[in-house]
Amino acid sequence: MNKENDYPAIILAVVLFFAVLIFSGTRTNKETITQLKSKPEPATKNVEVTAEPIKNTSENDDIVFDAKLINVTPKTKCIEDGQVFVQNFRETNDVPNSLGYKPVWQGPQFHYNTRMDTCLVYISFYQQKTKVTPSEASSSDQTNETVNWSIIFDIYSKKAVMQNGYSKYITDGKVTEKTYDEGLYSNIPNSDMTTFRERFIDLMNL
Repeated sequence: MNKENDYPAIILAVVLFFAVLIFSGTRTNKETITQLKSKPEPATKNVEVTAEPIKNTSENDDIVFDAKLINVTPKTKCIEDGQVFVQNFRETNDVPNSLGYKPVWQGPQFHYNTRMDTCLVYISFYQQKTKVTPSEASSSDQTNETVNWSIIFDIYSKKAVMQNGYSKYITDGKVTEKTYDEGLYSNIPNSDMTTFRERFIDLMNL
C-alpha cells in the first residue's frame, strides 16, 4: 500500500470534519438568536398610583398640595375671604362709645358678583346712643336712640361701595328714623334706607 497516496484522502477527511463542526455551531447560534427574538415581551406590570402630597423644598418641609386637585370656585373663595374681612373689621371697630355701649353685630352676607367680578360683603350693626336703665326701659315716655349702619364692601378693591347710616328713635312707643347727611366713608354718599335696599338687591343677587 502506498502511504503517499493516502495523504490527500486524510487531509480531505479532516477538512470535512471541521466544516461539519463549524456549520453545526453556526446553525445552533442562529436558532438561539431566532428563539430570543421571537420570545414575547413580558406583560407590563400594574403600577398602583397613590395621591402622595407634593413635598415643599423649604426648610420647614410643610406639606403642600397641587392646586389643580382642589376645586376652588370664586363663590367659595369669596366666602372664605369675606369671613376673614368681617373678623378683622369687627376687631377694629368693636369698641364702646362714650356711654360704654359696644356695637351689636348682625349676621354678615357674602356674595360673588359675576358682573363686577369681585366679592361683596354686607355688614350691619347698631349701637346704643342713649343711656337706658332697666327701670327706664320699661317706661313708655323713655326716648331710646340707636345708631344704625349697613355697609356693602368690595373687599378685593378694598373699598365701601354703598352705605346707609341712620338714627332710630323710640319715644312713647313711636319709632322715628332719620338718615345721616354723611356716612362713615366720605368717598360714597350715605344712601337713605329705600335706596340702599333697592341697590342691595341689585348688587347681592348678580
